[in-house]
Amino acid sequence: MSQQTSSRRATLQRGRTPERTAVALSVAMVAFGVASVAALYLVFVRTGPGQRLDQESLLRVDADPHLTRDIARVLNDLSIGLGIAVLVACMAVALVRGQIRHAIAAAVLVGGANLTTQLLKHVWLTRPDFGFGTDNSLPSGHTTVAVSLTLAMLLVVPGFARVVVVLAGSVAASLVGVGLVVAGWHRPSDVVAALGVCLAWSGLVSLWLLLRSREPAPPRSPLSGRGHWPAALGGTVVVVALAYAFGLRPDGTWQDLAVHGFTVCAIALATALCLALSARVMPEER
Repeated sequence: MSQQTSSRRATLQRGRTPERTAVALSVAMVAFGVASVAALYLVFVRTGPGQRLDQESLLRVDADPHLTRDIARVLNDLSIGLGIAVLVACMAVALVRGQIRHAIAAAVLVGGANLTTQLLKHVWLTRPDFGFGTDNSLPSGHTTVAVSLTLAMLLVVPGFARVVVVLAGSVAASLVGVGLVVAGWHRPSDVVAALGVCLAWSGLVSLWLLLRSREPAPPRSPLSGRGHWPAALGGTVVVVALAYAFGLRPDGTWQDLAVHGFTVCAIALATALCLALSARVMPEER
């Protein structure tokens, strides 16, 4: 075997090593997303104690009535037309950059995640009567829209810009999730379950992109892959700070404060980690 052939084979092997890790992580994302939705449903919907805990969290995460009305007004403005416009813009960016597969993946991710959420909520899942209502609301449709569109943005932007999308997207999507609980539209488990749906679809499209490529991954830019986790942590801190700065804090007991703080932090952190992991696994342009 010539020295040139050996060198080329070694180069290909170095390129495929991180790709194999990304494939494994993509599969893990799908499995964890599905498992998290199943676990949340079985605990917080199919059991009486779970429903009670979820309902208590919903009631304790509140705000001033004027702020609650403002939040509901903003949530009402998140229309289907706006979501379609954002998705079309994401696909256009991918096509301009010559990333046809990424444009397709963005459409599949958003469409698949939102269709799955609607089927789970209205067709496949039921809610037994334990005294807290029988209309199933898991997973949250608004959260799915916000997170899936952010994931679509991650797919189409250059690698160095993903940190910015993780930070800004985690703040925006987390505020939507927290706002849904404050407005009384969704229980906390509904919001987190939507993250599981989005994470699973993010893993699926990442896996498809990785397996469709026949070439080793190109060298990443110096900024690519760095800062995703700090951005996720920063987004979580920003969300919690904004929530309390604008009056999303209880006026009751220390127990109310503990439940309120845990719920807000959990939604913000879960959202940020979902985006950060996706940003790290999603393949960049070839």
